[in-house]
Amino acid sequence: MVSSPRVKLLLNKVSGDAVAMKIVDLVKNANVTTSIKKEIAIHKKLNHPHIIKVYGNRKEQGVEYIFLEYASGGELFDRIEPDIGMKPQDAQKYFRHLISGVEYLHSLGIVHRDIKPENLLLDEHDNLKITDFGMATIFRMNGKDRMLDKQCGTLPYVAPEVLSGKQYHGEPADIWSCGVVLVAMLGGELPWDSPTNHCEDYVSWKECGITKQPWCKIENLALSILRRILNHSPPRRYKVSEIKQHQWFTKQFKDQGTPVKLPGTPLKKKIKLNRDSTGREEAILACSQPVHCDRTNQNHCDELQDRTSIGKKQVGLCSFSQPTNPEHMLLTSQCLGTQTQSGSNQPNFSQSGRNRIRLKKCVYGSLVHIETNAMESRVIVYSRVEKNGTVVTFRALQLL
Repeated sequence: MVSSPRVKLLLNKVSGDAVAMKIVDLVKNANVTTSIKKEIAIHKKLNHPHIIKVYGNRKEQGVEYIFLEYASGGELFDRIEPDIGMKPQDAQKYFRHLISGVEYLHSLGIVHRDIKPENLLLDEHDNLKITDFGMATIFRMNGKDRMLDKQCGTLPYVAPEVLSGKQYHGEPADIWSCGVVLVAMLGGELPWDSPTNHCEDYVSWKECGITKQPWCKIENLALSILRRILNHSPPRRYKVSEIKQHQWFTKQFKDQGTPVKLPGTPLKKKIKLNRDSTGREEAILACSQPVHCDRTNQNHCDELQDRTSIGKKQVGLCSFSQPTNPEHMLLTSQCLGTQTQSGSNQPNFSQSGRNRIRLKKCVYGSLVHIETNAMESRVIVYSRVEKNGTVVTFRALQLL
């Protein structure tokens, strides 16, 4: 079992600067030592306005400390209204930022392989930044491309060729994931559970079925670019240069008001896939920065956490997040074997038979109310230092 990592927010008392510190216990997580080194090495190569910066790392007594840029705006995921999405002009802005970052990665011969709203953060100026390079790899060295064979990513966002069991090119796979993110931003829901012929929604899309949701909520010009990005044939799929020349990408939007809500399946967080060429599942240490809580609704912020399995073998996944409010800066949020989901309007997405834990945080002093239907759990004690110096502690249940 993979031990839960931690992320803390570090503040410089003099300057007020903040950084995120990711803590990985390499003794308890010996099987991820190589992947952590690879993640750090790749991340250190990057310097771009739309990519989270890594300031450095340090290893002491079997613990790896990674210092990252702190994005106070939270995840893009939390800006997407379920069943609604967001205004087209906002989606276009974030999509432009995303394509800019992806273009930079590909220019260095790097593919991300896990692009999704949870791995796209927003800074204080509302600029999108790509994070979590745990699945990233190098596909080009000395001008020569190599084919990839690892099945990894998050199923609804993964390109169909990644799941085919055959070798694939990295760049088109990232472009596909960007297209699914755009669907989520415009429609407020995911188009399919997985891009396979066993999925009715995906088959319908391949057959040009656009009368169903989420496609019926997306205007024609946006559908035009999506049709070219989400092409099941990698050679025919749009490249970055073609995306940047499309009319929807270059269009100047006028404020069209709030999108209309239609019934559908709300956007929800999904488990990661991490399968090598032999079919072996690998442990994942996923790094996500802040879980953003609407400041107008801080007293009722839900977190949904899910543990799922792919096939018959359970995936070891550890994701974690950071506080976004200054009062909670010393509070470390952890989850074991799950992906977290915040926002009280996000419904439970687990299938029947899957363990799940639901945390309802009601901030009345130190009161935290927790509900769970998981059969096996343990109590984790958290502490927070208030402004007056009082130490507040509370407990949280965690899946074993």
